[in-house]
Amino acid sequence: MHVNRRMNSLNRIPIVTALILLVSVTAAFSYDQQWRPRYHYSRECCRVGDPSALIRYRDTYRLFAWDTAQSSDLVHWDFIGWPLHGLPPDISAWTGSVTVDLDNSSGFGTPENPPMIAMYTAHNDVTLEEDIAISVSTNFTDFEDYANNPVINGDVSDFRDPDVIWHEASGKWVCTIARPAESKVAFYSSTDLKTWTQTGQFGPLGAIGYWEVPGLVELPIDGNPDNTKWILHIGRGPSQVQYFVGNFDGSSFTLDPANEAYLSKGTGLHGTLFEDFEATNWADLGWTTSGSAFGSGPASSVNAVGYLGDRLADSSVSGDLVTGSTLTSPPFTITHNCINFLLSGGRHPDSTCINLIVGGEVVRSYTGFDTDQVRWSGWNVTALKGSEAHIEIVDDHAGPWGRIYVDQIMFSDVLRNFTREHANWTEYGWDFYAARAMRDFDDAEQCPVWLAWLCNWDYADDVPVSYLSIPRNLQLVSSPAGYQIAQQPIPRLKQLRGSPVTMGPTRVEGLLDLTSFEPTENAYEIEAVFNLPRSNENAQNFGLNLCVGPTNKVVVGLEAQTSTLYLDRTLSGDVSFSPAFPGSVTAPCPVPDGEVRFHIFVDRSCIEIFMNDGTVVQSALIYPDAANTGIQLFSLNGAVTLRKLTAWPLSSAVTTP
Repeated sequence: MHVNRRMNSLNRIPIVTALILLVSVTAAFSYDQQWRPRYHYSRECCRVGDPSALIRYRDTYRLFAWDTAQSSDLVHWDFIGWPLHGLPPDISAWTGSVTVDLDNSSGFGTPENPPMIAMYTAHNDVTLEEDIAISVSTNFTDFEDYANNPVINGDVSDFRDPDVIWHEASGKWVCTIARPAESKVAFYSSTDLKTWTQTGQFGPLGAIGYWEVPGLVELPIDGNPDNTKWILHIGRGPSQVQYFVGNFDGSSFTLDPANEAYLSKGTGLHGTLFEDFEATNWADLGWTTSGSAFGSGPASSVNAVGYLGDRLADSSVSGDLVTGSTLTSPPFTITHNCINFLLSGGRHPDSTCINLIVGGEVVRSYTGFDTDQVRWSGWNVTALKGSEAHIEIVDDHAGPWGRIYVDQIMFSDVLRNFTREHANWTEYGWDFYAARAMRDFDDAEQCPVWLAWLCNWDYADDVPVSYLSIPRNLQLVSSPAGYQIAQQPIPRLKQLRGSPVTMGPTRVEGLLDLTSFEPTENAYEIEAVFNLPRSNENAQNFGLNLCVGPTNKVVVGLEAQTSTLYLDRTLSGDVSFSPAFPGSVTAPCPVPDGEVRFHIFVDRSCIEIFMNDGTVVQSALIYPDAANTGIQLFSLNGAVTLRKLTAWPLSSAVTTP
C-alpha cells in the first residue's frame, strides 16, 4: 500500500510510513476543516491511499485502506483502526485484498467462525523486493501475520497488489497479481489460501505502461444478472483505470471477441475510417512521400506502441536523424465535424507533426508527445466542412525524438482529442485510481459495487486532502465497440438528500445565476437535463459553473459540435500546490437521444460527474474557498433549453470524528 507511486521504486512512499508521519499532525485536522469531504470516506489523518478491500459479511460492510472502517449501509462509516499486527520490522504492507474463508479451507478458523484473510504486498523496505503475504483474523478486526509468509514469492522486484476471490465454477481461490514493469498480470490458484500455483498471465494490451492494482469481477450485461461477463480491471498510472471484457475459467482470462476487435483493430469506433495504413506500400494507399524517413510503405513498427492492426505511418524506420520528409494523403472533402487519429513521436511543432491542409495552407496541426505510445488526438473541423483538404505528416527534425507516428485516421462527429491511449477507460477525469470491487459474502447485493482512490500520482504528496470515491454500482452495457462499463452512484446515497429544489423549462443564453438553489456549502447533488438539437451544426457550448466565487469556478460543460464533455478546474480555487493540477480534461460523449443529462456530486473538495447513464464519467479533486458556493448555468454561442434541474443539499455521512 502506498501513497506516491513512481516508476522508480526508490521514490515510492508506503502508506505505513505516510501514516506515521501524518499521525503526528492529526490533531491539526478535523471533519470541519475546509476541504474535508462530508460524505466521502476519509481518514482522520486526512490522506487516503489505495483501497485494499471492500467486503460485506454478516450484514456489515468493511473497508480496508489499510486502516479499517465499517458501515451498515455503505454510506455512514465508523473508523475502527489499523488492523495488521506483527509484521516483520523491515516489511511494509502495501495494497492488497481481504476475503472470508467461509468453509475454513485454510484451517485458521472453524466453519462456524470462519477466518478473514488479508492478502497484501509485502514490500521489503531494505531490499525493495516484493512478495505476497497474508494475515489472519477471527474477530474481523485484528489481523496477525502468518508465520510462514510469504505465501507467493515474487520473481521480479515489482510484484504487487494481490486481489483474491473465490471462483465458484472451478472451486478454488484465485489471486490476480500485477507485474507492473511488464504491463502484465499473473493468475495464481489455491485450495487453502496458503499454497499457490501460477496458472496464467495476461498482457500487455491496451494502454501499456506501469500496471498496478488489478482485479477480477463478474458483471451483469444490460441489467440481466443471468447474463454476465468478467472484467479484468487494471490501474494504469498516474490516475487511470482500464479494463478488459471477457471470460475467466479460474486459470486464465480470454478476451470477448468484440472487445478484442475493438482493442486490436478499432472496430466499433464512431465515425468513418479514412486511413488505417494496412498496406505494404504507399502507392496502394494513394499516399505520396518525399524524403526517406517514412520508408517505402506503412511499417510494423519496432518502436511504436498501441497502434491498431499490423501497420502504421512511422518515420523512425531510418532513425531519428533523417529530415526533410513528408507523407501526403489523397485529397478528400471534409464532411464531418471532427478528424481523429492516433498520434505520437517527438514533441516538435512544425517539424514532427500531422497537418491538415486546405487551400495550400496549414489550418490545423498536432505534434507528438515525446513518447512511443500512440494516443488519441483530433481536430474540430466544423468550420471547414465542404472544403477540399489533404493531410500531411511531417518529419523534419534531427536528434532526440526526431520521429512521428500516425494511425487510424477517422472522420467523425465525436472528437477523441483526450490524449490517452486506445483502451477501455473507466473514467476520463484526473482522479480515479486503484479501483476495488466489493466482495459480497452474504450474497445479498443486487448489483456489483466498487470504489477507488480519488487522487493522482502527479500530486499525491502535495494535495491538501485525498480520499475515496463514492461507491458505485457496476454493470456492462452493449455498445458498437463491445461491452462497456456503466457506473451509477449507489441508491443508498439518496438518504443524505435534503429537500429538493426543482426548476422547470428555462431558456439559457450567456450566464444565468441559479438563485433557486443556494447551498450553504459545497456538498450537494444536481441532476440537470438540457435539450440538444438533433442537428449539432450549432456551436452550443453549455453546462454549469460550480463553486463560483468572485474569481473562481469549476466548469462542467458539453461542446455540442464535437460531443465533448469537459471539466475545467483551472480557476477552481487553490491550484498552487502543483503545476500538474490546474487544467481541463475532456471525454467523448455522444448524446444520440437529443438530450444531455448531467448528474453531478460535489463534496467540498471533489466533483464526480456521471453522463450517458454512467458510461461517461469524470472525477476530480478541487479545492475551492468555502465561501465560493455559487452555481451558474451557461450557454455560449447561442441559447439552449434547460428542460429540468433538480438539486439536493447532501448531509454529512460522518459518524465518528
